[in-house]
Amino acid sequence: MSRDSASKIHIKAFNDLFGGEEPESVSSEELFKDAVEIPLDELHPFKNHPFTVRDDDKLQEMVESIKKVGVLNPGIARKDPSGGYELISGHTRKEASKRAGLTTMPVIIRDYDDDLATIAMVDSNLQREELLISEKARAYSMKYEAMKHQGIATGVSSLEAMSEELGEGYKTIQRLIKLDRLSDELLRMIDEKKLGLSQGLDLTELNYNQQKMVFDKLYDKGIKLSMKQSARIKELAKASELDDGSIDDVIGGIEPTIKVNGNNSKKIEKTIFEHFSDSGYLSYNEDEERYGIKKDEKWMPEGLHSGDCLKAFIDGKWCDTSIESDSSGNWYLSDTRCIGILENIIVKIEG
Repeated sequence: MSRDSASKIHIKAFNDLFGGEEPESVSSEELFKDAVEIPLDELHPFKNHPFTVRDDDKLQEMVESIKKVGVLNPGIARKDPSGGYELISGHTRKEASKRAGLTTMPVIIRDYDDDLATIAMVDSNLQREELLISEKARAYSMKYEAMKHQGIATGVSSLEAMSEELGEGYKTIQRLIKLDRLSDELLRMIDEKKLGLSQGLDLTELNYNQQKMVFDKLYDKGIKLSMKQSARIKELAKASELDDGSIDDVIGGIEPTIKVNGNNSKKIEKTIFEHFSDSGYLSYNEDEERYGIKKDEKWMPEGLHSGDCLKAFIDGKWCDTSIESDSSGNWYLSDTRCIGILENIIVKIEG
């Protein structure tokens, strides 16, 4: 396959023709002129397909639509050497067709090599709403490798090309591709918001066995890593000093601290403040460019950093939580829905 033909594979083309809403400039006849009806049991999922077919309201809406008017957009497939066809695009449509009682689905057959099939599969699915971090990480990684293998671009230029094409920041794409180095278990923790993105990036420096050790510890203890803890784990791994004992020291034996009124650091038992004498507001200190606690219109001397633990008054009740930041620079309280600016959230502080 030539570089010119490979360069024609891009998100907009695949979304317009096969993935999203039917554009006004393309008639139904044009969409289906190359489509053939293929038995559903002959359509096999794409190898290492990173996208999940979700059993949700949207799937049910598609089922009802197919019952009424049939499949509006054909899938894309290529011949499978072992028999039948490998479905490049249309996994959700196949499931909806099956639930609607159909035995076949309209599919356009393309003669794509592995790299072009991968690019087509990724591009036709990336426009879906509410993609999981794990799905985007795997998809970006697959497309990046396919582009490099095709010779479309290499290294940084591949990332720049993907950024322009996907409308997503260069650094964000780079971080997501790096996250694909995580084990499935750790990626699932990120999807479930039990592990932060920044912490996950630190853990990509660990090998598979080290990642498994960390996951087992986090799962057993029900702990969410702070940035300080994940950075320490990364340092230990690089120094070849990471084992069960050192992980326990990081996530169980080291208690976070905070300075109050310029005094020495006071221990926070069980990662939350246990004793309080007053309360203040969590707010952004523009002069210091960091979050802090404001009491009686005065800033407490110690600023807050990602991973610091506190007790916040949210929705009429006290919540044990910690302040976190994501890869886009948004600040939020873990295990809550408070994302973005955290002005005027009451927090308890030690006297």
